[in-house]
Amino acid sequence: QGDFNELLGDTVTSVTDSNASESLDLNTLVKASQTLSSELVMDKLVQKLMHFLIENAGAQKGVLILAEDGQLIVEAECSLQQEQELLNQQSTALDSATNLPVSIVRYVVRSKEVLVLRDATQQEQFTADAYLNATAIKSVLCVPLIDKGKVIGALYLENNLATDTFTPKRVEILKVLSAEISIALENARLYRRLEENNQTLEEKVKQRTEVLHSVNERLLNKNEEIQQSKKIIEKNNQNITKSIQYAKKIQDAILPLNETIAEMLNDFFIVFKPKQIVSGDFYWLNKTEDRIFVVVADCTGHGVPGAFLSMIGHSLLNKIIKEHKVFSPALILEQLHIEVRSALRQGDKNSQAHDGMDIGICQINLSEQKIIYAAAKRPLYFFGLSEGTSKRSLMKIAGDRKSIGGTQKEQKRSFAEHELHYSSGDMFYLSSDGLVDQHNQHDRKFGSLKLQSLLKTVADKDSATQKKLIMEALTAYQGKENQRDDITLLGVRLG
Repeated sequence: QGDFNELLGDTVTSVTDSNASESLDLNTLVKASQTLSSELVMDKLVQKLMHFLIENAGAQKGVLILAEDGQLIVEAECSLQQEQELLNQQSTALDSATNLPVSIVRYVVRSKEVLVLRDATQQEQFTADAYLNATAIKSVLCVPLIDKGKVIGALYLENNLATDTFTPKRVEILKVLSAEISIALENARLYRRLEENNQTLEEKVKQRTEVLHSVNERLLNKNEEIQQSKKIIEKNNQNITKSIQYAKKIQDAILPLNETIAEMLNDFFIVFKPKQIVSGDFYWLNKTEDRIFVVVADCTGHGVPGAFLSMIGHSLLNKIIKEHKVFSPALILEQLHIEVRSALRQGDKNSQAHDGMDIGICQINLSEQKIIYAAAKRPLYFFGLSEGTSKRSLMKIAGDRKSIGGTQKEQKRSFAEHELHYSSGDMFYLSSDGLVDQHNQHDRKFGSLKLQSLLKTVADKDSATQKKLIMEALTAYQGKENQRDDITLLGVRLG
């Protein structure tokens, strides 16, 4: 336990989706840098630049403004309309432009600072701007283009569909690239002038060529720095992955072995598919006297943060059920909620931890041949004999609509219990929400109704066959789509 906490302390803050996004951002920087440094024809450079901004920055419209002979000129506008990019290259004085907020551009050029408006409809600084008053722009980003300390123009981006479009990561990418964009634009401008001057200005051509070589050398050096940084990050990612692999061994060690479960249950199956190396889902089983406890929990998030919470949950269940001898599923949930909030200090006024778990607890009472169920946001699927008939049907028992841990507004959080008498051969299933929330290629969830229909079809078959058919159904539905969340489904045949 101590080694694991120390391990997590070194890795939790840096192991989320940022591992993949850092490499992606570096690839984006390298690709953009190579594209910009290789293009000297102004029209083609502008076209590639505007395409890159629309494709990578999350903007619906982008405008390039350049300084020409002391005046700011709108050189190009690229907009995304019906999923098609429309590029309009022009030469319009900024003060005459009607396709962007002039006051914002002048502010950025004057201050030499990046400006991000999370929601332009709520800002107060530019209320007098005619363009903002006439449109419903939500997200705005304006970046100054600076070369050798001099402002040579600006990039204006907007999105009128959503607020907070320009995330800190996107802004950081554009800030890093702005210097190279400035250099590339200056290169193209110099090249255009060289073509216009023709062969009669051989000395100027020679001088400008030397400048171009110097600038290109700077770009090559910059590319080399980026490549070196990429290698360092890849090495760090390898080390982090090794640490997570070790964490997986610890998590696997606390999950009950199939051999141990078989000593308690005659017939069962488990579908356990972490989204990443380690899982935020976990299952827990214990036999005490004539009672068997079966638990499936879904902790907030997945990967290392979720796995850390699963360790807390596993430890607390041992404490509550094994040590304190609390056997009522509803009371177990009440105590677990209190313990999780205490462990994460969620009662503190300044606490930023709102994590918790959704969980289902089923007690199998062997002597009375009944099951007692209580849950936080997780259902129980019971396949048993209908009253007065000899035919089995599937019943869904919903859990309480409140989680374990997180924000608590009520004075006391309590949970309801459900009792069901069972016959030999009946089945019940516990699951996390990973399976029902899995999307297909049409961006549609697997869904609770489809899961219930599937369980009705397989419930009368042996456990190995049930697991095989359920996995085949999930794989067919998911297709080539990425797994969205950790997936856990546990089925138990009652005897």
